[in-house]
Amino acid sequence: MREYTDYEMKKIKEVELEILEKYKEICKKYNLSYFAIGGTAIGAVRHGGFIPWDDDIDFGMFREDYEKFLKVVEKECQGKYELVSGSIQKNINGHFGQLCKIGTTFTTPGNVKWPYHPGIKIDIFPYDCIPNSKKLLKKQISTGKFWNRLYILKVIPCPEMELYGLKKHLVSFICHLVHILLKPVSVDFLVKQYKKNSRKYDGASDYYTCLDDIEPDKWILRKKDVFPLKEIPFENTTILVADKNHEILTKWYGDYMKIPEESERVNHDIVRLDFGENA
Repeated sequence: MREYTDYEMKKIKEVELEILEKYKEICKKYNLSYFAIGGTAIGAVRHGGFIPWDDDIDFGMFREDYEKFLKVVEKECQGKYELVSGSIQKNINGHFGQLCKIGTTFTTPGNVKWPYHPGIKIDIFPYDCIPNSKKLLKKQISTGKFWNRLYILKVIPCPEMELYGLKKHLVSFICHLVHILLKPVSVDFLVKQYKKNSRKYDGASDYYTCLDDIEPDKWILRKKDVFPLKEIPFENTTILVADKNHEILTKWYGDYMKIPEESERVNHDIVRLDFGENA
């Protein structure tokens, strides 16, 4: 693992902006709505583009548009880009979409053990409707984590974990045991159960979140606060953000316009990075 060189950071952003243009083109052609989230939404407002030390682009799509995007993306990418996800390849880390440039490599500690490694990419997170009840939401989140853990242990016998000593050996043994016990269970079944749980409350409220996140209850928003979308500058192009982008970001991050201390400016650890033949 290592930090980027200045050239690598610049090149990553160039490739991601290239992917972004393709993503926008597809969404416009099929009338699909998306909105910037996380550091991308902050960067657009605070810096007019990337947060200087950030290395990725994140968008949200409500489930209906996300599913439509899944159906057309392969046809529209013509072998230059690909969408990867646990629900598609079924051997990759994460159930959200990652639109990657084919021929590139972007391997982090989180996916180094997985059979399929995505290239340089932008992340596209489905936003699912959630119940008004905090109790039901808590159950939905825990159920989703249960199916995701089984999916992980079905694909890889021992995931990356920040444990040490005897505890690491014990957890590793349990993971290997579960991996063996899951042999009769198909990956398709586990993916289907995970998605079924995510869509359990379709249409139940005006509240949505990204259930693929580690802490879904932190990123809740209301659909009525997203529309109508607003177009704002991002580097040499534009992106769409929620109508109440400021209110949403303030709720999620507090004073998001304040530049964080240098020690808090983090990006991905990199195991392997390759820009492809035409880099």
